[in-house]
Amino acid sequence: MVVNGVSENKIKENKDVNINNGTKYTNTTKSNNISSSENNTQEKITHLSNDGQNLLKNIEKLRLKPYNDQNGKEITSYIKGATIGYGHLIGQNEWDLYKNGITLQEADKLFKNDLLPFENAVKNSINSSLAQNEFDALVILCFNIGIDNFKNSFVAKIINAEKTGYKTLKEAWMAWNKSQNKVMQGLINRRNAE
Repeated sequence: MVVNGVSENKIKENKDVNINNGTKYTNTTKSNNISSSENNTQEKITHLSNDGQNLLKNIEKLRLKPYNDQNGKEITSYIKGATIGYGHLIGQNEWDLYKNGITLQEADKLFKNDLLPFENAVKNSINSSLAQNEFDALVILCFNIGIDNFKNSFVAKIINAEKTGYKTLKEAWMAWNKSQNKVMQGLINRRNAE
């Protein structure tokens, strides 16, 4: 069963994969005259797929003018939580670059640049091999909750077979449903989309 893009059975049992230096090796038998070296390895997934990027863009929504991330209202002066493009948090030192807005091309470039630290956080925090949709779901979650929160999350711990207070990965995943200590329907919808 796949929950939120991550296979709970694969994580719990981890019988079909062994991890060695970050490379996935399957325990399948040879068939169809394929040599064992061709059948045993698969490159580790390192980037959000096009489908994952499209989902994240759809969730974040494109905004070409700066806005307050908490309420969605356009802003004309810097505040903490100032955001532009596809969920890019504007640092105070960046305000002059973005205060008058950006183009679609600039938003796309900013989005691509913003993804790298989140992709790296997932690669460096998860010890299990992942399918592309699983990697995508984790990057999208990380993008939303932040790198430090992701690294220390029960989601990452469950995937890495560590003990937590949660019974299932889905339960740990869906716990990320609050903003400023309030349950938000938008975050519930986002967790379901992931």
